[in-house]
Amino acid sequence: MNIGARKKELNRLEKDLLKQEKPQDDNLLILNSESFDEAGTLTPRGYSCLKEQGRFIDPLHNVIIDIPKNKSDGFSKSLKAFATKEIISIRKEERFNNKISILLLIVGAFFIAVSYFFNYSWVVQEIFVVASWVFTWMAVERICFERIGFKHRKMRILQIVDAEVVNSKEN
Repeated sequence: MNIGARKKELNRLEKDLLKQEKPQDDNLLILNSESFDEAGTLTPRGYSCLKEQGRFIDPLHNVIIDIPKNKSDGFSKSLKAFATKEIISIRKEERFNNKISILLLIVGAFFIAVSYFFNYSWVVQEIFVVASWVFTWMAVERICFERIGFKHRKMRILQIVDAEVVNSKEN
């Protein structure tokens, strides 16, 4: 099969998938008994499963988590413990990102100062100007664009923690 025919086939498949009706419970996260340990607390694997399922839920919708009946006792406490650890980790990443951004901004300012205060040939001065813009842009990119990713990660976690928990028969 040639590449063009394969692309057409995949495009047709995509259109067919998008035409299908959305599932009614698109904000439902389901955990089975394997996501819990013997004491009924959530395992790291179960928490990862929740986060993976939650990736596709609209942030404006409420989430419902379906867990087995016999596992509801320690679920909320263990979920909050995992979420707290992860939010602390994200905050550390944010602080590190901000420190790196400030450092890059300082390096960019240094290069622009060198280009204006020292009389080198115009080629060397232009190199310093370009370097200053590169470092400045890297700082702006980290501050403006990477911060969005951190906020989205935190919002997803908080959305899962705030979810309504229901008990199913036995899954």
